[in-house]
Amino acid sequence: MDLYRCDDCGHVQMLDVIDLEILFDSSYTYKPSANSGLVKHFDIYAKSAIEKLGYTPSNCLDIGSNDGLFLSCLKKNSNSEVLGIDPAEAPCLYANSQGINTLQSFFNYDISHKIKSQYGRFDIISANNVFAHNDDLNGFAKGVSSLLKDDGIFCFEISYLVDIVEKCLLGTIFHEHLSHHALQPLLPFLSKYNLHLFDCTHVNTQGGALICFARKGVGIELSPSLQALLENEVNLCTTTSSFMNLFKSNLINTRNRFNKFYNEYKNKGFELVGFGAARSMNFYTSFLQINNDLSFVIDDNPEKCGKYLYDTNTLITAFDASKLNSNTLVIPFAWIHTQSIIKRLTESNISCSVLSLYPEVDVFNLNS
Repeated sequence: MDLYRCDDCGHVQMLDVIDLEILFDSSYTYKPSANSGLVKHFDIYAKSAIEKLGYTPSNCLDIGSNDGLFLSCLKKNSNSEVLGIDPAEAPCLYANSQGINTLQSFFNYDISHKIKSQYGRFDIISANNVFAHNDDLNGFAKGVSSLLKDDGIFCFEISYLVDIVEKCLLGTIFHEHLSHHALQPLLPFLSKYNLHLFDCTHVNTQGGALICFARKGVGIELSPSLQALLENEVNLCTTTSSFMNLFKSNLINTRNRFNKFYNEYKNKGFELVGFGAARSMNFYTSFLQINNDLSFVIDDNPEKCGKYLYDTNTLITAFDASKLNSNTLVIPFAWIHTQSIIKRLTESNISCSVLSLYPEVDVFNLNS
């Protein structure tokens, strides 16, 4: 996987693009409604979107709507009509079963015409953690602008490049995430399609993300929070090669720090076990060069259990406390759940050690 930075605008994106039909096929398992933290997060976010719109929306569209969680929050807080569009079969079936009208399709400019002819235009269009997944950002933004009412709001959540670089958030880098956004390239890009970014909130989701709000039509004054974020980007030189060189340096430091801890436990004969078969796990194990060191990987999702870590004989299996002991070193590959994993191990009275990857490499000894 190669990350490239545009010399003209500073946008950072993945060079290699995997066929989306492969990435989001019938076996796609991610469902945000199963995460209680995200349920609360999206409820607060939905209320904020309605407030920034300035009036009660009559209809809302969510692109990459998954299992319909964000739309359900919008519907609950505004009683508006809602429509979702998502390419993955299982989330669409679930959303429709919950009364969230959802189309199974990828979003692009062509499909926006079909949506508009059947459903009209929308007061709020959202694209949470999906704006970074699209290889045709121009067609995406053009389609959003076409479907949005004048003075309507386009809101979207994105992983933030500043957090990725400064915290070395390796877990955000995998083939679903084609773009790694900063604000300086985004403003002029969106304005090309009559979408004017006016507000932005920094949140801790996925290690650090932005919730952005753009209005269709005449641009309005930038909010203080957006101005502060832009000023910080200028000070950090986020659109320059030096900023990405910092990322490279942080990557090397993270791996060196990991190896320092890991080798100490490996030399003592500890068994290495993964916790959480996250989508970024293959990248983590390759980057840290531990592909063949893992005994097994724990995951609570039955759809993942029985499968294997890529190119290895490492089995993904359900949680079993009897397989963990004081000579076990656990790595939480579901890195954003590190604290809850530690809590679970502690409550299960398991005396193992945890080698955390987030926000920096460190060891938690649960023997005490």
